[in-house]
Amino acid sequence: MAKPLVDKYENRIDLKDHRDPHFEDYKYYINYGAAYSYKKSTRDRNANLNDAMAMVDILLQQYEMVYEPHVTDKKLLLMPNLFKKPEEGAKIKNTVTKEVYTIEDVIVHPVTKMWEGLIKISANTPPSVNKSERLQFLRPQDSLVRFTHSFPEDLPSDDQTSDGQISDAGPIKPTVTYSMIRKEPGTIGKSPFHPAKEYKPRRRELLRTRDNPGHSIEIYGQMFDHLVQFDTWTTDNFSSDKLADWFEKFMKLYIWVLKLNGVQEILFWQRLRDAAVTKWRQDLVSRTLQYFIRTEDLEPVVSKNLIDLDIDIGVKKRLEDLSETYIAEKAVSQPGRLTHAQYKDLFRDADTGKYLFGDLSMLDDGKP
Repeated sequence: MAKPLVDKYENRIDLKDHRDPHFEDYKYYINYGAAYSYKKSTRDRNANLNDAMAMVDILLQQYEMVYEPHVTDKKLLLMPNLFKKPEEGAKIKNTVTKEVYTIEDVIVHPVTKMWEGLIKISANTPPSVNKSERLQFLRPQDSLVRFTHSFPEDLPSDDQTSDGQISDAGPIKPTVTYSMIRKEPGTIGKSPFHPAKEYKPRRRELLRTRDNPGHSIEIYGQMFDHLVQFDTWTTDNFSSDKLADWFEKFMKLYIWVLKLNGVQEILFWQRLRDAAVTKWRQDLVSRTLQYFIRTEDLEPVVSKNLIDLDIDIGVKKRLEDLSETYIAEKAVSQPGRLTHAQYKDLFRDADTGKYLFGDLSMLDDGKP
């Protein structure tokens, strides 16, 4: 039989009940009353707002490049999420086989005359979805929706008039811009931007590492709530509405991916009034979507472990005699053994029962 684990005082250690005394579980109530798991660890993925927007940029490109080959003609591809109609002759690269394809034909519907995502490519070996082969435009800036922080002051043109307007450089490419409208300490209430907030970082977890013996890493974290605005920009109302709906659908599909990679929460907030901008000679039409985004900032703090604790205890040569004391100006022996009734009697006369330290008079409007 194996010998049980014991400490230096020969006390048995039960591993089933053993817990790190420095570990601190934490729980936050987020929107709609759901809660984070008690087992959540800070070693899980974490992302701030800049990281979240960078991921949105990458995911948008992947979202647009989703394709489905035709059952019989593998060179005929359906790209349902590609927002902008590509140009014939555009180059597409297979990121796995490195083969470069050329778009031979952009097929439009024979009745509606609208492009619905069908393209025909020239290829020696067409791409295969089953082999997880991905596609990428060699010039994505010409074919994909542009995603950037707030709308830039310069359009794709170097010509600007004296009145500050930029000359028309042809149709502007569809663009989605983002900007932070509001940032507050994360709420610990049941709704976004609730008054109960986490105003300062709190310790999430204490970690120990073999790389730095004798030290521990304390992880401090703080939640932040953001209101982020996404604006879609095109040159006409129809395409701007279409781009706004397209982006909203993208967010619905990829919110779980952002949360899996460290974003704490994303909720659709509202859609605002449509707007038009006339700063440029080529007037732009925008649609505005706002999302509530919660992130968490983590900061590691390295601290030295407590190894030794020295305690000096002094003992008096003469102990005070506590067997007798004075209560109500009377010497009392063994005061610790007095009952409540005996203690109250010490304050009253033994013959008359009157209170020894004054009288209590109660008057009603000056009359006893």
